Amino acid sequence: MTGKEVSLMEMLDARELRVHRQLSLQ
Repeated sequence: MTGKEVSLMEMLDARELRVHRQLSLQ
């Protein structure tokens, strides 16, 4: 994997974590 792909996956992971956190708060 290239560095670009890794950073993309990290961005997606962070976004998913944020979404899950918001869902659990409701």
